[in-house]
Amino acid sequence: MRWAPVPEERVEAGLVERARDGDADAFEALVARRIEPMVRTATAILSDPDEAREATQEALVAIWTNLPTLREPDRFDAWVGRILVNRCRLRLRRRGRRAGREGGLEAIADAVSDPGAGPDTHLDRRERPERAFERLEPAEPSRRCRSPF
Repeated sequence: MRWAPVPEERVEAGLVERARDGDADAFEALVARRIEPMVRTATAILSDPDEAREATQEALVAIWTNLPTLREPDRFDAWVGRILVNRCRLRLRRRGRRAGREGGLEAIADAVSDPGAGPDTHLDRRERPERAFERLEPAEPSRRCRSPF
């Protein structure tokens, strides 16, 4: 009988099975070659390398914790990708909520464009459209829009 190499898919499936059973060495072997691509993906989503590394770390913990629930070992890569993307989305949502509490994206953009301005300046900028409408003179009756309703 001749020796034949074991197909990589079967090796991977075996590692997934062993990791699902709690084998930390098998888990390490599974994720070792996936960490850098995971960080690159997270960086592309989050646009922040430090935050991307944190999201990847959170994803790895979630993967290890939830590995016993993985039903299809041959879908391991897709499952890992979904967990990573979800961790990144969660971070983006948190980032958005933080920005909302601090005055929203508009206030952030204003602060970046004019770092010496105070909070009153930013409030005035948001109110400007309303003030502009107040200053408009009523249109002549012949130039007014007629509503079809």
